[in-house]
Amino acid sequence: MIKKISKLLLIGILLIAIILPLQNVYAKESFFEIRKKEVSKEDNVEIIINLNKIDYKKSKFELISDTELLQINTKEDVVLEKNENEVYIEIDKEKTNLTQIVLTYKIPESKKVGDTITFVANVTNLNDEKETQTEQAQITIIESKKDPNNKEENQEKDNGNTPTNQDKNNENVPANQDKNNEINQEKDNETNSTNQDKKEENKLQQDRNKEQNKNEYGTTNNQKENSKNIENTKTSGNNANFSNNMSSQNSSTKQITETVTYNGSNNNYLSNLSVEGYNLNKEFYKDNGTYFVEIDSIVSSININTEKEDGTATVCIYGNEDLKQGTNKILVNVTAENGNVRTYRIYAIIKA
Repeated sequence: MIKKISKLLLIGILLIAIILPLQNVYAKESFFEIRKKEVSKEDNVEIIINLNKIDYKKSKFELISDTELLQINTKEDVVLEKNENEVYIEIDKEKTNLTQIVLTYKIPESKKVGDTITFVANVTNLNDEKETQTEQAQITIIESKKDPNNKEENQEKDNGNTPTNQDKNNENVPANQDKNNEINQEKDNETNSTNQDKKEENKLQQDRNKEQNKNEYGTTNNQKENSKNIENTKTSGNNANFSNNMSSQNSSTKQITETVTYNGSNNNYLSNLSVEGYNLNKEFYKDNGTYFVEIDSIVSSININTEKEDGTATVCIYGNEDLKQGTNKILVNVTAENGNVRTYRIYAIIKA
């Protein structure tokens, strides 16, 4: 009997020893959260940093994303440092009364419905840089929600207004048409009388011009011949000048030479990027420069495979040595033949 009781006590103690740590783990709240995981492009994403859930008195908060973060802001009294895909905030819990920091993020116009955006938050203890807390979240872009009732109401209003306006127009047409006919008839009578008077005046003026032309016929012929001679001399002079100008232009064009220097290809794109044994957080696209990869065990380095679009380009990888627990930033620089450099970033998240 005593042996059974002692066995039960031992089992109970073991269960308590196992359950209590698990309760502490699951009861621990996140220091980093996003209120809405599905947002439209018109919405602002709210990112919350719970300072009470950060274990360190002095720490550095780092937010990383696979999409640019230049459109992120905050109303809190903190210094926000932004660098394309990274945001930094130094937190001193002894000098601030804030319990949380709220960041607002505007989704870039380049994103489309169905795209996902990954966020990784790191908190590093400034007193001991080996101590870090890392959490991750993801949002999905959805279509904006519009109220269809407003469209129906507007359609009904439009349909209701159309007949009444049509009826009013139909009523006004006969009256307006009668008035217009009377006015046009009066205008036609006036124009006919004035035209008749003008015709008579024109006949008299034509008779006068004929008599005057007979008297001046001899002088006009002489003037015409003189004007023709003057025009002929002008055209001959212009033709000579034109030919001289053309010859001078042709000689000048022959002397112009262009020198073209080839500086090499400007193609600094990769056609493929992968990590051996692991999957990137999204499919590779040459214009997307930031990726995440999760690694379950502690490793000193990872094998990164690259393929260049242009064989004349060169690839150099930095930061892939002595990887540590937490988030490691690895840079893949692609240099084109003409010297232009493009950088791809891989954030390797190593879990304990």
